[in-house]
Amino acid sequence: MKFFNDFSKTSKGVENCVTTIDSHTEGETTRLIVNGLEEIKGKTMMDKLDWFKSRYDHIRCLLTKEPRGSKEILAAVLTENVTPTAKFGLIYMDAKRYPYLCGHATIGAIVTLARTGFLSLSQGENLVLVDTPSGPMEARVSVHGDKLNAVAINMVPSFVYDTGQKIEVQGFGTIKVDLVCTGGFFAMVDSTQIPMEPVLENKVFLTDLGMKIIDAANEQLSVSHPVRPDVRTIDVTEFYYSKYDKGKASGRGMVIYGESHVDRSPCGTGTAA
Repeated sequence: MKFFNDFSKTSKGVENCVTTIDSHTEGETTRLIVNGLEEIKGKTMMDKLDWFKSRYDHIRCLLTKEPRGSKEILAAVLTENVTPTAKFGLIYMDAKRYPYLCGHATIGAIVTLARTGFLSLSQGENLVLVDTPSGPMEARVSVHGDKLNAVAINMVPSFVYDTGQKIEVQGFGTIKVDLVCTGGFFAMVDSTQIPMEPVLENKVFLTDLGMKIIDAANEQLSVSHPVRPDVRTIDVTEFYYSKYDKGKASGRGMVIYGESHVDRSPCGTGTAA
């Protein structure tokens, strides 16, 4: 974007320079592409996503794969808005695919753009609308003094697509999954059927199993978003454990996606799912 043209002066003499800014949201990385590409064309964010994929998929690979990136990197490219009241648009990508939505990356992008001066914010609560391939998403940004204190996002509409679907998973057996859409489709797995809690001590096993569940679910089940026909794959496994104590519900989850990556943050889309 033109606002970031001055950033590229630090790399004068380097051809085909792409400018990125890294941030983290509770430990989960966002690599935001702010300059170095031609304008991402399209009347809708899905048009822009398709345009980017057809011309710049090598940039996705460059930034999210070794040696410059890794499976831990989720990147996003800043685009012009398509909704008149939106401040900007985002297209998300990782080492495997293009997620239709990412909560932590949206938060990371907002903080980055505020810190660089791209976003002008007032004291108190600011409403920032962000265009995504899943539709406009509203964020509430709190500023006190000279500090951005918090960002909260109102997720796009999420819904349960199907429940209790049995799949056969290689090396494990039968697992029941619930299919939930929050931007894209999740396979939700109650970890009591494993049985194994979604905690760091079980990360290696659950990461392997989560990727196998994604493969098995796509082979054995079919999904289709009711109003967005392009959304027809299951891209994420989320293991969850919940309990009730004295009338209060609590729980924990572990989100597996991309190239065998475990989300380090609470996961925006995962929390909605």
